[in-house]
Amino acid sequence: PDNNSNAHDIYFRASTNGGSSWSAPTVILTSSNADSIQPDVTYAGNTAFAVWIERPNCCGNEVLRAHSRAGGGSWANVGNGQISSNAQLSDPAITSSGNGAHVVWGERPSAGDFALKHARRSGGSWIITNVVPVAATSLSPSFVVDDSGFIHVVWDEEVFINFTPSTVVKYSRGTVSGSTTNWTTPITLSNSGEDYVTPDINIHPSGELE
Repeated sequence: PDNNSNAHDIYFRASTNGGSSWSAPTVILTSSNADSIQPDVTYAGNTAFAVWIERPNCCGNEVLRAHSRAGGGSWANVGNGQISSNAQLSDPAITSSGNGAHVVWGERPSAGDFALKHARRSGGSWIITNVVPVAATSLSPSFVVDDSGFIHVVWDEEVFINFTPSTVVKYSRGTVSGSTTNWTTPITLSNSGEDYVTPDINIHPSGELE
């Protein structure tokens, strides 16, 4: 918690020698009357990007925030520091591509299921598209951007098989086209009959997805 309230803030430490030693913890942003949770961080060139969810202690929408830190400088807003706001947000993940950053997260309005959203930095602002619209509960995303700029996303999704709920792993590929990102129809990667949760995806040195 910070010193001004019972809210939790996001802290950052850095190592320049492979983890042998670390800088002192520094707070990225102090948010009074809100808990900052579920952080993720990535690097693009010499710039660090951090993303997290800010959850009000009382009422109001949750906020997906992003800050960046160039070299050894201080943390500052990316854009206005806010990517999205909705009744409930979950599981933000961030990765870099070139000198920019991409974010994927789950987003739920006041009622219904979670949509899966993607945002990328373009022209100083965040451009948001739906990976999966609000049609199923889509959570726990993991994603990578390959050398060709394709965005590969996996996540777990609740489905019903013979009226019985089950959790499967799904995949979609995004292609940046001008000011938007186009997504392929999701395909199921896991077998039926069992629950699969919290998938992960990486790019092998050979260039293959794994």
